[in-house]
Amino acid sequence: MPRKANRTVPLSWIIALVALIALAGGSIYFMRTFLSDPYRGIPELPVAQYGENSLSFRGNTYKVTGKVENQLGWSDKSGRLFSFESDQDGKAYHVGILLPSDLNEVNVQKGQSFEIKVKVVDKGLLQAVQIRKA
Repeated sequence: MPRKANRTVPLSWIIALVALIALAGGSIYFMRTFLSDPYRGIPELPVAQYGENSLSFRGNTYKVTGKVENQLGWSDKSGRLFSFESDQDGKAYHVGILLPSDLNEVNVQKGQSFEIKVKVVDKGLLQAVQIRKA
């Protein structure tokens, strides 16, 4: 009578396979979450320093994360001016950001949080270049 071959998979191989799958899943999550961020290479606006001397930031591009407080003004040509509250170092700072008329497709309402790529233009005004909900 012939003997049957013992073909069971060792437990260590099963554990290694599960660990490999978990590592691959974690790597994919990391890459999709952190590396796909379009604002990842842009520095955060130092709001406290900006408030003290906004003219020294002219021509630079920054990222601002904040919550909409109010719409301060509106113009057909220039766009909409909003007041944003940005928290840094445990303090709330208030900045005005101009959303140009080419960003009118974004629905901005009081209380919503946004990540905004801004450029500091003439006279130290923050002008949005890109905007997305946070």
